[in-house]
Amino acid sequence: MSHHRACLPGAGCASGGGRGRVAGRTRVLWLAVGLAMLLVALSRAPLADVHWDAPIYLYQAKRFAETAYLVDVARNAQEIVAQLAGAWPEDESYSEAFWRSSRLGHIALLGAPVAAFGSTDAAITAAHWMFVLAMPLGLLAWCRVSHLAGRALEPGAVGAGGLASSALLFVLSDVHGYLSGNLVSEVLSFGLGAAAVWALLASTATAAGWLAAVSGGLAFLGYTVRVESVWIWLAFMLAYLPFAGAAEARARTLRRFVLAGGTALLGYATYAFVFHPLADPRSYLAFAASLAQRAREGVHAGNLVFVAGGMLWLGAVFALPRFRGSRVVRFGVLWLLLAGLPSWALIASDSAVQTRMLIGLVPPLILLSAAGWTFVLGARQRCAALGLAMVLVLMSRPPIYGWFVEQPGLWRIQRLGAAMFVPRYERVDYVPREMAAISAQVFGGEGRPGILIAAPSVKQEYLNLVRFYGPAYPADAHMALAGDPTNPGRCELRRDRAHEPVRFCTGFGDAAALRTSLVGHRVLHLRRVGDPPLAGAAPLLQTTGFVLEQLGPLPVPDPSPEGSPP
Repeated sequence: MSHHRACLPGAGCASGGGRGRVAGRTRVLWLAVGLAMLLVALSRAPLADVHWDAPIYLYQAKRFAETAYLVDVARNAQEIVAQLAGAWPEDESYSEAFWRSSRLGHIALLGAPVAAFGSTDAAITAAHWMFVLAMPLGLLAWCRVSHLAGRALEPGAVGAGGLASSALLFVLSDVHGYLSGNLVSEVLSFGLGAAAVWALLASTATAAGWLAAVSGGLAFLGYTVRVESVWIWLAFMLAYLPFAGAAEARARTLRRFVLAGGTALLGYATYAFVFHPLADPRSYLAFAASLAQRAREGVHAGNLVFVAGGMLWLGAVFALPRFRGSRVVRFGVLWLLLAGLPSWALIASDSAVQTRMLIGLVPPLILLSAAGWTFVLGARQRCAALGLAMVLVLMSRPPIYGWFVEQPGLWRIQRLGAAMFVPRYERVDYVPREMAAISAQVFGGEGRPGILIAAPSVKQEYLNLVRFYGPAYPADAHMALAGDPTNPGRCELRRDRAHEPVRFCTGFGDAAALRTSLVGHRVLHLRRVGDPPLAGAAPLLQTTGFVLEQLGPLPVPDPSPEGSPP
């Protein structure tokens, strides 16, 4: 009696004609992946539909490019850590100086185009394309990691067709388009983590032990970009080791892991020596605790878990029935649980969580999704699975989803949308061209110090862009402890800062304080087009979305009873 085994794409068990058809379909899928990546890249515009941290990072990149930023951070490391006890500046809600120190690699990489092109539109465009390319390259690298892990643990369990299907569904997910071109640290750390794990797996499969050292170096670089990103690398090693094979193979894998870990530790020790005590884990935990006390706002983190994974969750669900019989699936589930530990802790504490913070869930989901689609594409249920995927793809298109929401009786479908789309409040258009024009007016006071009052409708990140386009800092400026000049506060309580020709604030407490400031300062007001103008203000510039006004002298009130207001 003969036994026929369903052939999985990429497993190499089909006949010659079958293999040719499978290979042809797989090539078409990868072409579709490339086309989808291209369309997503071309659909993105600089600083459009991005997280509010993007302009903040750009402003910090300006500081890095124009001053001895790293030297100053190292020199003031003790003072920065001292802020964690609650001694941060009064216009901050946490130690922003320590937050910047935990993203030094990211600020440095973003500072490269600013150093090359200055604080200009060209620098923003260059940074935009750097981050547009980083996301799909990181995805392809994680696909390669899944392929290598599948080949090592269970040959045939992760086929090329399954990988291509997973990659295509993730590219078509809302989160991929959102992160592409988004100038946040998660984008670069996503690719660096993939490169680190790729080199690690390659070192275990060959005699090239030096690749393990490369892996450790890349993991350390990811640590400097985003401290938390090193966890996905560590979680992979912890999950992979129990599945590494017999005693001899496991010992060889462990030696490679030790070499990689030693290299990363050497990089960390050097970094910790230079920036002591910023790199002390206790300092970072104290900083994280100060952030965890902030209450959750917006969409629940449970929904954002599904948003971050996008349509990879569909393939992961297809893989779960094979949990008991597949080493790859068991490894993927363990890796997902370990990789998500920081996320599970945030969700359990009901802390403020944003979609980008959950990017660490994506790598194990790519593996699980690829394993699930490899199995389904070789099974009889593939037509039903493909139909379900098509429905999800169509529903994830905003025009189609919007049409369904507007239909009578279908409003509950918005609950599904909360698990498919990045929340609207995380997506902001920062109109850099408008901010550049406004900045030219704000800093064009011909040497006269200025005050810029921002209306409540103008968020702080717009002011970060105004300052980004503004005058350069002197090369010898000390910026490590200098707070963000755009932090909100009353105008009369602000003091002139070194190297800051304009004082940013949110308004005056009374007319007398404003009158006093008008004597020696050029006072401007920035508002949205729909906001009411300030009394006595003359418009200087109007863009599509904003109005910049200048305040003139106020009339002196009549102290006589007849002059008193009714």
